[in-house]
Amino acid sequence: MEPVKQSCAICHGDLRLKFAKYSEPVGKDFNIYVCRSCKNWQISPLPSASELRDLYENSYFSKRTNRGYDDYTSQKVRASIVSTLEKNLAGLDFYTWETTLTGKFSLEIGAAAGYFVEYLKDRNWNSMGIDISKTMTDAAQKRGLNMIHGDFLEENFTKKFDLVAMWATLEHLPDPGRYVLKISRLLKPGGRLYLTTTNTGFWANVYGKRWRFLNVPEHIFYFNQKSLAVLFEQSGLTIHRAFSYGSGFTAKKDASFAYTVFKKIADRLARYFLSGDMIVLDVRPKSQA
Repeated sequence: MEPVKQSCAICHGDLRLKFAKYSEPVGKDFNIYVCRSCKNWQISPLPSASELRDLYENSYFSKRTNRGYDDYTSQKVRASIVSTLEKNLAGLDFYTWETTLTGKFSLEIGAAAGYFVEYLKDRNWNSMGIDISKTMTDAAQKRGLNMIHGDFLEENFTKKFDLVAMWATLEHLPDPGRYVLKISRLLKPGGRLYLTTTNTGFWANVYGKRWRFLNVPEHIFYFNQKSLAVLFEQSGLTIHRAFSYGSGFTAKKDASFAYTVFKKIADRLARYFLSGDMIVLDVRPKSQA
């Protein structure tokens, strides 16, 4: 596939072609470009809105692949997601911060089956979520959760929020700048944006095409701390706290003692040097950071 002349969607810098990656769900190659300035990765061509909706409405939440879930609504998946959420929230000092709030209004973008919405509801938050997958929002609504089926950019919100969350969502969005700008306008004074997204740290560059999160075309952008800082700066936001997790040593059943030790060391280094596969952020308006 021939390179296409374009610029970085985050900082508008020049791009160079890194490699091409074949997508089995779509049946075609996608080029992966890297920005010479902010080092952000992005795919080309961009998937259409209908292609993305088809991906998430078909087997993404019901069939285990390297890019989807094995029955997202199962108790096993729910427990795993909540466990990760609690670790991330602890690292962001959420549990101390929430005690200072009254009212406690939250919005999760890309909420899927609403596990975070439910988690906050159980903690007496006025929590709501939005997702483009009707299958997922229907499942959440059946559990009594305040869920919207639709596009965040098209929804008219009549309230502001103490917390907006995007867990593993930003990398899926064709126009992340528009999302971040709208989020900045929905935050209350003192409000926060919590998110996780893919991080092109050490392991992404080691594995290249074989990197476990290089799922095209669902993952459109592949961020790093620098490109994220540029993205938020454009909407008057700044990164207050950041850490990463996930090394090249993935969890294995019956792993040897040596492998377990190396994994623990690699995971700690990934967190300390922000080189892990996922980055976790606490983002706030500049005026309060």
